[in-house]
Amino acid sequence: MNNRKRIKSITVAALLACMITACTEGGPAPAATGGSATNKPEGTEKAAETPKTTKVEVFKVGQGVTFPEVDFVKDEIASHAHVELALTLAANKDDFVNQLNTRVAAANFPDIMELPDKGLFDQYAKNNLLLDLTPYLDQLSNATAFVGEQNMKKGTVEGKILAIVKEPNPTASNFWVRKDWLDKLKLDVPQTTEELLQTAVAFREQDPDGNGQKDTYGVSGIGGAGIVGNFQGIFSAYGSTGLWNTFSIEDGKLLNGLYDPRSEEALAFVKSFFDAGAVDPDLLVNKNFDRIYQGFAGIVFTDWSQMAKDDKLAAIQAANPNAEWVQLNALTGPGGKSFAGNVDIGRTSGYVTLPKALEKNPEKLEAVLKAINYIGSEEGLKLVQYGLEGKHYTLDGGNVVATELMGKEAAYIWPYQLVGRPELDYLKVKFAKQSKDIETGINQPRIPVYNSFISIPDGFNGADADKYAQEEVTKFAYGKRPLSEFAKFLETLDSVFGNQTLVKAAEAQLKELGYLN
Repeated sequence: MNNRKRIKSITVAALLACMITACTEGGPAPAATGGSATNKPEGTEKAAETPKTTKVEVFKVGQGVTFPEVDFVKDEIASHAHVELALTLAANKDDFVNQLNTRVAAANFPDIMELPDKGLFDQYAKNNLLLDLTPYLDQLSNATAFVGEQNMKKGTVEGKILAIVKEPNPTASNFWVRKDWLDKLKLDVPQTTEELLQTAVAFREQDPDGNGQKDTYGVSGIGGAGIVGNFQGIFSAYGSTGLWNTFSIEDGKLLNGLYDPRSEEALAFVKSFFDAGAVDPDLLVNKNFDRIYQGFAGIVFTDWSQMAKDDKLAAIQAANPNAEWVQLNALTGPGGKSFAGNVDIGRTSGYVTLPKALEKNPEKLEAVLKAINYIGSEEGLKLVQYGLEGKHYTLDGGNVVATELMGKEAAYIWPYQLVGRPELDYLKVKFAKQSKDIETGINQPRIPVYNSFISIPDGFNGADADKYAQEEVTKFAYGKRPLSEFAKFLETLDSVFGNQTLVKAAEAQLKELGYLN
C-alpha cells in the first residue's frame, strides 16, 4: 500500500480567488443544451410530451478506453434519462489534476467531476468549489441507497454532503507460490513465515526448474512496491501494518506502522531473505512481473489480476507449460497472528462531485441528477456493469451469466459506472474462471487501517518523509545500514521531517470521527 501523497494547492492565490468567485457569485455557467420542457403544437390542447435530451459532461480518469462508433450504453442512458453523457477521460491521475485545475481556473467546469482521491477532494471542498448535494438527496435516492450510508459519510464535510463516494475495489493481494516447484523439491505449501523463508532458500539453491543451473530465486516482485510492499504478508504476519505511515487501532490505541516495535522485528526477518540470497537482485528495478512469468522466481506478493487473468496465464504458460502458481492463505507469524496485509477501511475508488457553479443552471443540474440516479438504479447498474440483457448477459435465477458478446462488446463500459459497482459480484461475472482465486484473495484476514480518513496537516511534506523512510528501510534490508541504528532512523524521521505532526493530526482527526476515545 502506498502512502497518500499530499496534494498541492490547486493553483496560485489569484486564480483560486477567481475560481471561488465564479462558483459563488454567479460566474459563467455551462450553457444548457436541453431540459425537461415540453412543446405543444399550436391548436392542440394536449400533446404527447417529448423531453429534450441534455448533454452532460463527465470528467474522470479513464486510461486505455476506446469507445465504439455505436455506444449502446450512451444510447440507453439517453433513452431512459434523456441525458447524453459525454465522457472526457484523462490518461492518468496527474493528467486529470492538471487538466481540471486549468479548467476550474477558467471557470470551465465539467458537469460531473470524479475526483480520484481524498487529498484532491479535501482541497476542492476547502475552497468551496463543490455543490452541496444535501438538498438534492431525494433526487439521488437510487444512487445513495446503492453506495450506502457509510460511504456517504466519507463524502461529508462539516455536515454537507459534497460527494457520492464509490465503494473501493476490494483488497486481494496475497503471496503466490510455484506449486510445480514445490512438488519437484518435495516441499509442502508454506503456512508460516519460517516455512516461506525455507521455501525461498530452496528455490534459490535446489534447482527447482531442473535445468542444472543456479539461476532461480525465491522472491521477486515489482519495484514500485518497495521492500515493504513486496513483503507485506510478512509484516502483517508479525501484526505490523508495515514500515509506512499506516494507522491502525489496537486495544483502543492508535498505532503507526513506523513506530510499531513489531515492524522492526518483521524487517529483521525480511532481511533474512536478502542475507540468504533468495531475493531477485532486480526486485527494486522491475517495472512489471515479467521475471515471475518467465520463471526466474517462485514467490510473489500480488493479487489475482497479475497471476490468474487469461493474458497473464498465457504469458506464464508460454515460458513454461508446466508452471503452476497457487495462492497461499495468510501466513502465520511468530506470535500466532495470520494476516495477508492491510485493508484501508476508509478507502474509496472515487469521489463523484458536482461543481458549485452548477446551482446557477437548474436545467443542467436536473439533468445531471437524473443521469446519476438512473445509473444508480437496478436497471442502470446492470447496464453499466454488464451491458444489455439478452445480448451481453442472461439471468439464471437472478444470477448474471456473461455471454461471449460481453467480452467482445462491453469491455469499454466501465467509465459509465458513476456510482461504483458491487465488486465481488461483478468480478465473478466478468472473470468466472478466476472466481475461486478472486474469492480466496478477497476473503483473507487483513489488518484494518484508517489512512483514508486522515487529511494531511498543513506544513507536513509526506512525500519527503515517505521517500526518506523507504530509502532507509531498503538500506536495512540489504545490510547497507545496521538494524542497530533503527531508533536513530526514527529520530531523524521526527526531527528532520516532522513525522509526529502527521501522527498527532491523525489522532485528533480519528477522535473527531469517533474511531478513538
